[in-house]
Amino acid sequence: NGTLVKAVLIAADGNEVNRIPAWAKRVVQRPESPLYPTFECEYWEASEEFKWKHPRPPKPSGIRVYEAHVGMATMD
Repeated sequence: NGTLVKAVLIAADGNEVNRIPAWAKRVVQRPESPLYPTFECEYWEASEEFKWKHPRPPKPSGIRVYEAHVGMATMD
């Protein structure tokens, strides 16, 4: 537990691009960069399985699509 992991991809232009793996279960912010937050995947294997307090809600009968834009919440 606690090992930091990142995916390094080589873009089409040859530059290296750091990404958080899509399967990350835990993402932490590095404390040394509070003004420019840097997040990294932290490997975490729980010592015991998580126990849910409530049952899973029922599946809705149809899909719902939510869309938001940056300017939607402004007065202008």
